[in-house]
Amino acid sequence: MLDALELPGEQVLFFDDLPENCEAAAALGIDAVLVRSPDDVRDALKTRGLI
Repeated sequence: MLDALELPGEQVLFFDDLPENCEAAAALGIDAVLVRSPDDVRDALKTRGLI
């Protein structure tokens, strides 16, 4: 994914509902958010000043 985006992990925000996927993304330096509800997405975007 990072190669396709041509971005370093530090510039990517990753959302997933599986903890193991978030852990794998974080291991690559990606800011990963575990999503259990739509509120998690909104809160993550607000916390990061994206909305």
